[in-house]
Amino acid sequence: MIITLLLVIPVFGQNLSAQQETKSDARLELFCKSIDGVKGYKKLSKIAKKSMLNGQYDESEIVFKKMITEHPKKMNKNNVLDYYHSLLRQEKEQEIPNAGLSQFNHLPEVVRIIEMARAREIYTRESDMKRIAIELDIVAGNGVRYSNGKISFSIGRESDQKHLLYTSTFQNGQIGALKVVNDKVSSAISILSKQELEGKGRVYSIIPPKRLPDKIIIKSKEIPQFPYNSKGYSCSMPFYDETKQRLYFCSDMPGGYGGWDIYYCEQENNSWGEPILMGEQVNTVFDEIFPSVSKGSLIFSSDGLKRGQGGFDNYAYIFDENRTYNLINYNTPSDDYSLNIIHNKQENVTAVGISGNSIVYYQTIGVIEDEIELLANNKKEPDYLAEVSTNKKLKTLSYLNDFKPGTVFFDSNRSVIRNEFHSYLNNCLDSAYKMRSGLSLIIFAGADLQGEVNYNYLLSSIRANEVKRYLKNRDKESKIKDCIQVIMGESLKSGSSLDPEKRQAFVKGSHCRFPYQLILAVPKKHFNGLPELARVFQNSKWNLEMMNNILQEQYEDFILCGDKRIS
Repeated sequence: MIITLLLVIPVFGQNLSAQQETKSDARLELFCKSIDGVKGYKKLSKIAKKSMLNGQYDESEIVFKKMITEHPKKMNKNNVLDYYHSLLRQEKEQEIPNAGLSQFNHLPEVVRIIEMARAREIYTRESDMKRIAIELDIVAGNGVRYSNGKISFSIGRESDQKHLLYTSTFQNGQIGALKVVNDKVSSAISILSKQELEGKGRVYSIIPPKRLPDKIIIKSKEIPQFPYNSKGYSCSMPFYDETKQRLYFCSDMPGGYGGWDIYYCEQENNSWGEPILMGEQVNTVFDEIFPSVSKGSLIFSSDGLKRGQGGFDNYAYIFDENRTYNLINYNTPSDDYSLNIIHNKQENVTAVGISGNSIVYYQTIGVIEDEIELLANNKKEPDYLAEVSTNKKLKTLSYLNDFKPGTVFFDSNRSVIRNEFHSYLNNCLDSAYKMRSGLSLIIFAGADLQGEVNYNYLLSSIRANEVKRYLKNRDKESKIKDCIQVIMGESLKSGSSLDPEKRQAFVKGSHCRFPYQLILAVPKKHFNGLPELARVFQNSKWNLEMMNNILQEQYEDFILCGDKRIS
């Protein structure tokens, strides 16, 4: 009997995921049978909506496809957006442009979601932070708040509506004795979060009785009560910025981008101004949660801005730049949110937040600067939705790294790599091997002014391809993730028509994932801005901005674009 158990238990463990997949397949098969006889457009629409509300996005996808097939002329904007949401939730971004609903592609809401689907392909590399979990049985979705050396968080079962809010001292990652927050807030079943203001009172997020939507409660003599709570939608996760006298909060009120969106209200004497919806640099059609302010940046979490490490990721929106940066040092493959930046120089802890179902705090690895301070002081790589690394030794790695100085020069009208340049390309590979895995090599190639423009683009492409072939053939360890060719044509350097400096190729490294295998440099003067360039070359405007901010340095007269017609 003992031998039998020893044999059975490992097999059961190994096949657990397979059993779960089998159950999911069986569920979908039953679902397909249940809707097989449903023909009415309105009935199908209700079923799809119900599946989405229950989080069964695979079911809603099936219904929407049935609606597209059987009632193509009755499809409307809301159906299309819900269908696209279902695909995005399942990480099926690549299906959206080919969904057979091109007649809706001109609508701003649809354009936004298509752009977002393409932008989610951008790569995020691993963190430079050490992440340490705190063993507490918390209600993860309620988040954690840090203030003046203390943290507050909820404990209880996630399935229960009533949770107890606890507080504790928090210094250098160590928590003290847990104390229940006994604040009396009228009409509250549970206090979800609490922000302690210096001498000004407290801001709460609560669950009211009768399962009504979340509310924001303010207890202060200097700060007015929040007037925008509603029985029809939630207002939650508040953060009061004492410097600007703004209250940031999350809401699913009508008129937003979708899901939870981030709003703010300006304090005007003893009242609050109208809620202001933050723009698309912050909000998406998915969820944006837990805003806070740190040194000129709005810190928040999103599962829609782009695909990062997985699920929710932490971001910093820089007010002065109107730009959003991925805080890769605070992101993991789990859901990462409710990030609180700690600026106490006496501590070796830089932040505390939620990762997965645990409170975690972050310690630096090696010599590192304060990431938020780095962004606020403009000491960063100019990258759109930047992959910001603050480790001094690796600071430019997420932008572009020059390997050991060198260049491959070509003979006029030739693409053969002469033996004397093999050592430079070998050094590029050696440098790449010393860095983190998953590096992309960016190959820049150009031509002199002899010949027609189109021919010079072709010759540049052939030269870049020769360099790519050389590197790939010698990458015996298969450590190079990708080789991207940047075709500069005649745009590398100024000079005479026979200038050999233009007949060159050189290599840089990047941990960013580029959306196109072939990138062209085209003259700015030929195009009326990025929107026209995006239309002509069938690019995403977001991807164009990302590529140009990463790759373009001294090439001020040219714009870089990915050409789908070639690649």
